[in-house]
Amino acid sequence: MRRPTLLEIVVLVVIAALLPLLYSRIQEYRGARQGQSDATEDIESGKLGHKWGGRPRPWDKEVSRLALDRYDVEVEFVCGCCPDDFTRSYMYEYNRMMEPLIEDRVGEIPYKELYSEAERLWRKTSDDN
Repeated sequence: MRRPTLLEIVVLVVIAALLPLLYSRIQEYRGARQGQSDATEDIESGKLGHKWGGRPRPWDKEVSRLALDRYDVEVEFVCGCCPDDFTRSYMYEYNRMMEPLIEDRVGEIPYKELYSEAERLWRKTSDDN
């Protein structure tokens, strides 16, 4: 059996180095397409939504409830603090399509205040138990 040439070794190393990057780009593309598709479907059905990620908090459900009750916007937490390429692209594209519609219908939603209120309500409820 012959030994690989230097050129063959270099080609294999380059391919091995590029495969993760290619996979990452494919996942980003798939996530963006899915985010656009889901946003289009929600828009056509008259539903407003916002996709979030981040460190999970016990009051995340309360944030979703407040946004839905006050602004008729469904806030969905779709990932934790370290989204993968698919999820990051998914959220970006979904929100990119939704945010102008949300602002047109209900104005700018004060998410920071909603989040603070949700935490306060959650703490009050958990203290009562």
